[in-house]
Amino acid sequence: MRLIIFEHEGYELLYPLTYLRATFELRCGHTTLGEKICRETCYTTETAYCVREILAPIIKQRFPGSKVNDPLMFKGENLLLVDGRVLALDKLPVPENDGIILHGDSPVIARISADKAKKLPADTIANFL
Repeated sequence: MRLIIFEHEGYELLYPLTYLRATFELRCGHTTLGEKICRETCYTTETAYCVREILAPIIKQRFPGSKVNDPLMFKGENLLLVDGRVLALDKLPVPENDGIILHGDSPVIARISADKAKKLPADTIANFL
């Protein structure tokens, strides 16, 4: 399963901390939010990132070898999408099958099977950001 940590439009609520970094790069204690998410989703095979276009080159440098805003990251594997603002102190409540967990109207965690991921439109990243 591929983990995709994405930035929701709620990054603006964390200004000025998120002017120069992605939400999942913010520290909470000893580790970043992204490190906490990765730790609590340890059964994933790969981590990819979906961020604002202005941050994409920086994130590619900070996370070498990871897919950043790459349309292919939505293809070929089961997907687990997690909002980068999640404070994952315990195991995340991942849906068993395809599903989504919302907080209000905002998507927080989504699970998409490889079959359904193949059917996602080519402009998925553009719709995501």
